[in-house]
Amino acid sequence: MDFWSSQPRNSLTINKQVGADRRIGETKIDPQYHKYIEHTIEHGYVIIENAFTPAAVDEANAELRRLSATPIAAGPAAAGGRNEFEGLKTRRIYALLNKSRTFDAFALHPAVVALNDFFLDPNWLLSTLHSITSQPGEDSQTLHHDDGAITVPRPHKPFGSVSSPSSCASLPSPWQPDRCPPPPPPPFSLFIRITASRF
Repeated sequence: MDFWSSQPRNSLTINKQVGADRRIGETKIDPQYHKYIEHTIEHGYVIIENAFTPAAVDEANAELRRLSATPIAAGPAAAGGRNEFEGLKTRRIYALLNKSRTFDAFALHPAVVALNDFFLDPNWLLSTLHSITSQPGEDSQTLHHDDGAITVPRPHKPFGSVSSPSSCASLPSPWQPDRCPPPPPPPFSLFIRITASRF
């Protein structure tokens, strides 16, 4: 299967000019993860449903509660956003991989590794894993894209996340399949959302 047949022509040209056509997809990907790659290419995102057992989710939630109880461990963003865009009732705990080994499983999930191996250059580095909790009554964020720091040739289909509106989570804003946003100035970011059955 040619995973790149649906890429816009301009992206194919740019990938060839910068040598990415020789790097993208070089890693052999276990066929069981092809469905996630195909979905990402077609829709610009993927949700890995029920990726973790209820026990693993409970352990992660307990660790988040433990971190949240200590302002020094949680960091200043755990108290709420700094402005309306971040969400004054939205709490974040950054650098989870630096705070507890409990979260290693999220970064090392085989499907996440397969997606990163496929879409990113060899020797990719995961540098961001954080928790975002929107409290009841939080206002919706202004429509925006989450890929402001990714170095993928433009134009490309948007990256982002999709989850439930009841959790104040991101909502999709579908475009026509051939529509791509204009290129922003560098740098850019990649976002993969993993869901579990009991978050």
